[in-house]
Amino acid sequence: MTTEPPNVTDGKALENFYRLNMGGEHISSDNDTGMYRSWDPDDIYIYGAASGSTPFSPITITYTSETPSYTAPELVYQSQRSMGNQSDTYNLTWRLPVDSGFFYSLRLHFCNIIPQYTRTGQVVFTIFINNQTADKEIDLFDLTPDSGYPVYKDYVVFVHDPDGSMLCGRPAINLGLPDEQVNLAELGKSCYQKGTLHDIIDQNLSGEIAPKCLMKFGEVVYSCLEKEGIARPAMDEVVWGLEFALQLQENTEKTGGMVDEAVLENQQLSFSMQAEPATTDEYVLLGTVLENQQLSFSMQAEPATTDEYVLLGSTREAIKHDTQTSNL
Repeated sequence: MTTEPPNVTDGKALENFYRLNMGGEHISSDNDTGMYRSWDPDDIYIYGAASGSTPFSPITITYTSETPSYTAPELVYQSQRSMGNQSDTYNLTWRLPVDSGFFYSLRLHFCNIIPQYTRTGQVVFTIFINNQTADKEIDLFDLTPDSGYPVYKDYVVFVHDPDGSMLCGRPAINLGLPDEQVNLAELGKSCYQKGTLHDIIDQNLSGEIAPKCLMKFGEVVYSCLEKEGIARPAMDEVVWGLEFALQLQENTEKTGGMVDEAVLENQQLSFSMQAEPATTDEYVLLGTVLENQQLSFSMQAEPATTDEYVLLGSTREAIKHDTQTSNL
């Protein structure tokens, strides 16, 4: 996952998948800020029984040069879905069906509209995107000068093909494992640093992955998990790295190279990375799709924010026209 903007060239097309008003009602194109966009309620995308409260505040929204008025209408920022005093008990989670095998760009909008929250440390929450930690302890007052000031952040995520050969053969989060193995991203970083990536490979793939391919794959993944967004690679660099890893694998197979566990165990992998993208409301899922997949977006703690999901589908060469929405 990365905060770098997608590399959209003339050979690619963008498609809007979702644009949601979190905790608010439908906003017609007539009530948009000159962009003729419509915004849908998020109710049907809520996953689980925990849906929080949806207070509305007519607070004046103060736009800035970084977040001009055309970014989103005031109604988007004046509504919210809040967990209140139960923020330590459960997460708010949205599910948006998308097709797999593509990159998606997510834009999440924030704006504090809760009167009693006025300083740093009061509006802090964690964001998960597609079962991965996107932001740890994001503080709204670190992003904005005061209540009523909107801000947004963009992120990019790749949705894997469920029928593809997943390297580790396990979900990103598995609460049934020991603490150090629950989060696959954190476990992968640790194994990468120790040079033991082969320990977490799906046993069905044991002996089939070329060492150089595994090293390159680990390098790409590790770089995408850098804590600071500026240290993470751009999306075209990620795609290039993964394509290069695939080429290394194909070259090994063509030359009849053998991969055994002894070779894998001797591989020394080095690089560095950590995880941290995210935010709270708009999805601009950039990509197109092959098969139905659930992209999940989860928030933990007290989000005083608002909301837009604009899943911006992007195909490499064609536009996907039939977009159907369901829940997040």
